[in-house]
Amino acid sequence: MNARIFYKTLLLGVSFFFTCVGGWTQINESYKYAYADFDTSATDKFYFRLELNNFVINNEYFGEYTEGRTMPGYSVQPSLMYYAGKKVRIKIGAHVLKYNGNEDFSEVFPIVSAHVKLSDDWDMILGNIRGNVQHRLIEPLFDPELLFLKPDESGVQFFHTSPKLWLDAWVDWEQFIFKGDSIPEMFTAGVSLDYKLTNPESVIDISIPVQLTTFHVGGQVSDYTTESYSLFNKVVGIKLSRDLGDRFLKKVALQTYFLTFSELTEALGLPFTSGRAIYPIGLLTYKYGEFMLGYWRSENYFAKKGSPLFWSISDHKLGYYNRNRSIVSTKFTFNKKIFKKVKFMAQAATYYDVDAEQMEYSYGISLTFSPNFFITKLGFE
Repeated sequence: MNARIFYKTLLLGVSFFFTCVGGWTQINESYKYAYADFDTSATDKFYFRLELNNFVINNEYFGEYTEGRTMPGYSVQPSLMYYAGKKVRIKIGAHVLKYNGNEDFSEVFPIVSAHVKLSDDWDMILGNIRGNVQHRLIEPLFDPELLFLKPDESGVQFFHTSPKLWLDAWVDWEQFIFKGDSIPEMFTAGVSLDYKLTNPESVIDISIPVQLTTFHVGGQVSDYTTESYSLFNKVVGIKLSRDLGDRFLKKVALQTYFLTFSELTEALGLPFTSGRAIYPIGLLTYKYGEFMLGYWRSENYFAKKGSPLFWSISDHKLGYYNRNRSIVSTKFTFNKKIFKKVKFMAQAATYYDVDAEQMEYSYGISLTFSPNFFITKLGFE
């Protein structure tokens, strides 16, 4: 049996198993990220907060679509955090990203954000938003490694959390322009939601995820010479899950995503202006993490912020293009809370290109430390 037949047989068998017993959700990446939840009981309290993330990521990619790399390093974000009453939190600090072996810092930028509790279910953030893996976008739409490459997302964000609906809507303003500038404005806007169709007491949980992103380059007051363009990606899916109770195996899942891509202005110069894909995933959650198996089938797909492993073009070979892609992907995670504010995550992934008969893989670890240190309680007029 050759490799192609083996992987297709394995995929069908595991997918059948997950279809029979239910489904859950995509890989949980939150152990890599530390965002302070809003504490409604912390009225007038003043804190020093420290967010530290040490990581080592190794990508062994040998195909045509993207190159492998190793990323050992850390990011640190010291900040002062103040709860102005029960509904507003101000955070001011700095974020530093550094890779081991590099004398200079790769990213240094200020952190200024206002988190407002609009109601029990609705929140708004202005400034540095809760971004990256917290948007809960699937990997072909948003590459989780951007957390280590471009950690800053700034703009405006609204999110909603209730038993029936989880929703995140945001604009990440990546490049601002003044009149006469020679660079274009650049921003990403997105909506990510998950709506539950079943009641909490149901044996099987069914939900509908919808994920939309738009990437725009342009602007009217700038004198840049390149043509403006807009990219739109849409994901609609269905997720099923079944809770196995308090045991070593926690949940089993099946989720299927349908994706589309459109270049709205037809100005980027891609060999296509629209595309589509389907991405069924089976997932098993155990006591310390998750195992995922997925099958990617696409025609003319591209997502500016998505992993290049799933593109129809290469991110480094000019003109390289394949209309159709077939990929069998696996992921395995191990998560551990060492202390209340110390989280460890180990992850390994494989990507098998069925048509090219090419195996690619990656693995990595991260340790996140995110304590709050109470300073004092301050009222204001």
